[in-house]
Amino acid sequence: MLSYSASQLFDLTTVVKASEAIQSEINIENLPCRVLNIIVENAGAKKGCLILKKNKACFVEAIVETIEHSENNNQIAKSIPVAECFNIPQEVINYVINFRESLTIPNAIDSIYNQDIYIKQHKCKSIVCIPINFKTKFIGIIYLENKLETNAFTPFKLEIIKILVSQVGIAIRNARLFASEEEKSRILKFRSEIDSTLAKSNNLQQMLQKCTEIIVSYLDVAFARIWTHNPQEKLLHLQSSAGMYTHIDGAHSRIPVGKFKIGLIAQERKPHITNSVQTDERVNNKQWAIREGMIGFAGYPLIADSEVVGVVAMFSKQQLNQNTLNTLSFIAEEIAVAIKHKIIEKALQHKEEQYRSIFETVNDGLSIFDLETGKSIAVNPTWCQMYGYSNEEFISLEASDYIHPDFLHLFDNFIGSVKAGKEFYFQGVCIHKNGKLFDVEVKGTSYIYSGKSHALTIARDISQRKQTEKVLKQRTQELEQALVKLQSTQSQLIQTEKISQLGQLVAGVAHEVNNPVGFISGNLSHAEEYVKDLTCLLNSYRQEFPSPGDAIEEQIEAVDLEYLLEDLPKMISSMKLGTDRIKNIMLSLRNYSRTSSDEKKAVNLHEGINTTLMILSHRLKAKPQRPEIQIVKKYGDLPLVECYYGQINQVFMNLISNAIDALEESNQNKSYEQVNQNPNIITITTAADDNWAIIIIADNGTGIPPQVKSKLFDAFFTTKVEGKGTGLGLSISYQIVTEKHGGSLECISSPGNGAKFVIRIPV
Repeated sequence: MLSYSASQLFDLTTVVKASEAIQSEINIENLPCRVLNIIVENAGAKKGCLILKKNKACFVEAIVETIEHSENNNQIAKSIPVAECFNIPQEVINYVINFRESLTIPNAIDSIYNQDIYIKQHKCKSIVCIPINFKTKFIGIIYLENKLETNAFTPFKLEIIKILVSQVGIAIRNARLFASEEEKSRILKFRSEIDSTLAKSNNLQQMLQKCTEIIVSYLDVAFARIWTHNPQEKLLHLQSSAGMYTHIDGAHSRIPVGKFKIGLIAQERKPHITNSVQTDERVNNKQWAIREGMIGFAGYPLIADSEVVGVVAMFSKQQLNQNTLNTLSFIAEEIAVAIKHKIIEKALQHKEEQYRSIFETVNDGLSIFDLETGKSIAVNPTWCQMYGYSNEEFISLEASDYIHPDFLHLFDNFIGSVKAGKEFYFQGVCIHKNGKLFDVEVKGTSYIYSGKSHALTIARDISQRKQTEKVLKQRTQELEQALVKLQSTQSQLIQTEKISQLGQLVAGVAHEVNNPVGFISGNLSHAEEYVKDLTCLLNSYRQEFPSPGDAIEEQIEAVDLEYLLEDLPKMISSMKLGTDRIKNIMLSLRNYSRTSSDEKKAVNLHEGINTTLMILSHRLKAKPQRPEIQIVKKYGDLPLVECYYGQINQVFMNLISNAIDALEESNQNKSYEQVNQNPNIITITTAADDNWAIIIIADNGTGIPPQVKSKLFDAFFTTKVEGKGTGLGLSISYQIVTEKHGGSLECISSPGNGAKFVIRIPV
């Protein structure tokens, strides 16, 4: 059981109070010095340093050092990289950063770190350096030292320090969350004020001046300015300035596009951002930047509808963080839209009289809508003719009186878009006064009418065009269907021609091969008889002349006469088997490739299947990445079947080839051993059922998903990579079986259970 002295109990009470004090601080700016003072005071340290990890790097956030004979501590609160701080022992700090483990040094000047520049210079004694973690995540370091005493940090003190450091981790996490929420709230309020200014201001210059003032106030920058672009003069005119400078005259009031940092932003249509103003090559007056302490600059082109309408820029005496830049980027887009909106308003104001004349005479229907009430306040004669109402009648109508209910929601979208300064376009259905429905094409945009923003709408009756499009679409579909059918027919003709040519080729090759094979086969029979005669003669010589002499004995031994006499008949027999095999193969190929396109013949389907397997044998053999594909034949008693033999063989070829493809696809990402444990098998089953011959070709691959299975027999549908499949094999096979032979071709499959193709051909 642990026991504590009275002084230790007093220290623990103090630690509890210190922990509470640490947790009470949620201001991220005040927190470093506050918590460091508390830890230094409770740890008996003379100096402390708080290092925090930010953006994957470590920064010194605060240094506190007690001053003798003074009630106050000397404290520094400045965020600088660890490598640039020379008021701490770099070797000790880097060890803890790299290994994320505590380091306690009873006497630094006698330790392995005694060569550290800081330790040598300040003759440090007791040092403790502890990582700060929050839920196993490293967030910083607490460094403490005592230059006066060795072993100043006793085990009990270390326990106190560790408790306080754990509280610091929680406090830092809480303070950062609080700061993040504060930042979000501040940004939301900032954007709200900008949006309110853009929405309510009627005067462009006043609007932009208010925006720059809000930017300076909320983003805490030195000054901000906004220029507008005059494309005719290719100049940027300064419209507003807030912060250190409020004047809009002088050298920066008119900037040519492409000149200086502001003109280059407009020309390049890209932002320019830097936190090194004093060395930035685009800043001409670097002496001014140094004198005024400028650090950050951000300038954004104001682009609306792909048009540069101006530039917004600001200088800061502190580094610009990413949140600030993201916010300014977003605000730049909104200001650009507002400037474009004001430009459009001004142009509309100048041409309102001209538009009135056009309004009355244009062939399209024109109407002006009040954005607040949603009612039309003026329509032209074409509009009245289109809807069948007089000007007075239409003005009194609600949108629901002349817009089809299915499209009524678009009217609200139209009003909202125009209010936001955006153009709006849609096609819908409207209702004539007589109840007839007609198609319209509508475009709406903002329009200044009587000094107030309205919506100018252009409408066109497109009923005739829609009807024409419908007819064209129908004819296009018919042509597409005809094209697909034509392509399918063409592909079948090509396939048929290929089979025909293959038959002719194989027949020719078989004829050419059979001639020399027949010659060899015939001569082998004579050669076999000659060998027998010579063997008998040789044996007779050996009986009559058992001692033929040394020279002949040496020659008999050299040619190994006994083995020669034994092996030569076997060799002749093997050659005869080979020639017979060649004859059988040629016969099978010739039979397989007969197209018989003009008439059906009674054939043995097993022969066609066997020949197909022989042709595909090279694909079935074992390969380095997989064992051989096993063929299981379950042949039943099939009668001779009347069919187009070449076409049926083509079906067998397509289905067995597809089965091989499916198995090879299922082998992907599997090792040789894995495939060998569950071998690839193609099972071919035949049977006769009433008046049908049934052939089933099944594989044990991955199976076919339902969405693919429903399209299997569609022309040009394929799941294979480009260049490996045409999408015609199964389609043509289906047509051969069903249309040419009056049979059926069915696929039975589900994911994980392989695929089974069932062919039924009438007998």
